Amino acid sequence: MVIHPIIRQIVDRCHVSETHEEVLEYAISRLKEGQITFDAMPKKDQTKFKRQVKTCHSKNIKQYCQIMNGTF
Repeated sequence: MVIHPIIRQIVDRCHVSETHEEVLEYAISRLKEGQITFDAMPKKDQTKFKRQVKTCHSKNIKQYCQIMNGTF
């Protein structure tokens, strides 16, 4: 999956200890009008946005674990 660079930039500001829900909430808050903008998106775009945020955060967690375990 290709993650939009702006979504990556936003998610990268979050700590890996945060839940996917917390990161998604933060990402939505960074939209121009926050939740209003997110709610106005078509369901297909909302799903894509959520999937990209979760995937990006999961990759960050995996990378953190690899670095901390010395397997990076």
